[in-house]
Amino acid sequence: MMKIIGIAVSGTIIYVILKKNCPEYAVLAQIGAVIIVAFIAYPYMCDMLDLINNYTVGTELETEYFGIIIRSLGIAVVAQFSSDICRDNGSSALASQIEFAGKIIMISAAIPVIKGIVELTVQIIDKI
Repeated sequence: MMKIIGIAVSGTIIYVILKKNCPEYAVLAQIGAVIIVAFIAYPYMCDMLDLINNYTVGTELETEYFGIIIRSLGIAVVAQFSSDICRDNGSSALASQIEFAGKIIMISAAIPVIKGIVELTVQIIDKI
């Protein structure tokens, strides 16, 4: 975690310095710092996905649903990341549109899960 904090603070300092003199490079420095942090966090994300996969193997839970949930979480992270960059650089309208599109795409990706829940609910109601 200390690496991430160090890179984030360094990236912020570089961003502030460059923003005064070369604003076009400031955005690139900010994006570069974020990409470095993402690469540092990537192995932890892989470990988490492996753990979830190990829990689902051998159970009656459908692994397809977990894949959809993980995909939706990925969409949320990317949408939040993109909208934060836009908002930090003064484009709040574009940031809001990215968040809206991310939500729509997440709902679209989750349709099989929603369908499964509705079918399960109908089966339970029919048994009562």
